[in-house]
Amino acid sequence: MASRARRIDEEKAFSLAMHDVSRQFIRDLTSLGFTRAFPSTSWSTCAIHGASPAYIRELNGLGYEHLAVDDS
Repeated sequence: MASRARRIDEEKAFSLAMHDVSRQFIRDLTSLGFTRAFPSTSWSTCAIHGASPAYIRELNGLGYEHLAVDDS
């Protein structure tokens, strides 16, 4: 079975690593409705501003669902 993972360049990989954006972080956000088509800069933005999966789940619990990254 072929891997569906997209390759990213070294600069983007370095940026994601610097902001502690792991594959698990991306999987968790994807499970919350954020798409894999998300630009890598958006994953970093979430991490930088503390929009962790737990934070997004909390927002969802308060009725704030499907927010754009700029809104959360």
